[in-house]
Amino acid sequence: DITPDIRQQMNLADNERGAVVATVNPDKAAATAGIQPGDIIVAVNQAPVKNARQVTQAIAQAGKSGRKSVLLLVEREGSQIYVAVPFANG
Repeated sequence: DITPDIRQQMNLADNERGAVVATVNPDKAAATAGIQPGDIIVAVNQAPVKNARQVTQAIAQAGKSGRKSVLLLVEREGSQIYVAVPFANG
């Protein structure tokens, strides 16, 4: 979640929502897809998310529904980009 401390450290607006990526395991699909520490996940499969719990729930639901990947809308350095992250079993 975007706490006041994180908001200040990253110079984020008060209305910024999403989940900040703290670390990325270099051996996992997220790293291979291009997710980086400091990215802010603001949507999963085009559904807006407000916090880390919503991100986790949306990714889990996508996996249960049989999707082969999840589409993340990420804010990075003031720009928004889409990143498709495949599931490990996909």
